[in-house]
Amino acid sequence: MITEADVQQIITDAQNVKSLSRGGQKVVFSADRAAFGSVVIKFMITDNPTKASRAEREVLAINQIVDKCPNIPKILEHSQCTLHGDNYFVITEQKIDGDTLEQIINSGTALDLKSGVSLLETLLTCGSILEEKHLVHRD
Repeated sequence: MITEADVQQIITDAQNVKSLSRGGQKVVFSADRAAFGSVVIKFMITDNPTKASRAEREVLAINQIVDKCPNIPKILEHSQCTLHGDNYFVITEQKIDGDTLEQIINSGTALDLKSGVSLLETLLTCGSILEEKHLVHRD
């Protein structure tokens, strides 16, 4: 299991490291970095070639669309590392403050009409851009 101390060992300028989420394939932290300000740092396990390739494709895909879809965090840096005997692809990206869609849904509070339309417009715009680039969003 990756800890805040592990993040600081791998990314030496990371300060105020806090765990955000853990999933089957990804561990996510927030941090402050001198060069970038507030960031999100994702550790994606790459224990086989398919996962390593998928992580690299994620970076390439985001870099293709980020200028056209400003609601997608910019990737600031990426690298590979080994921690506790496991290989990881590490992505540092821009932190966007606010609630996640999952948090909003789980709150049980309905979006007002203006917020709902704005969300739909954002999703359709980004979906259209993905379609133009022949990219598939796996989530």
